[in-house]
Amino acid sequence: MQISSDHVRPFRGIVPAVVAPYDSEGNINPAMMEKLCNFLVESGIDGLLINGTTGEGLLLSMKERRIMAKA
Repeated sequence: MQISSDHVRPFRGIVPAVVAPYDSEGNINPAMMEKLCNFLVESGIDGLLINGTTGEGLLLSMKERRIMAKA
């Protein structure tokens, strides 16, 4: 699939890198991830950067990365 320039928008505004929330057993907490993302969006940010720039994205397994993206 080719994306036309009509669908591409430049990054602008506030786009925070979201860190992974973990539970007490060291597993990613999808419910808390959803809660965190909702809080950020409701606070007026312009986008979310998931699994990037915090350094932890490379340390997460593919399963954990998918959990983060789906939440």
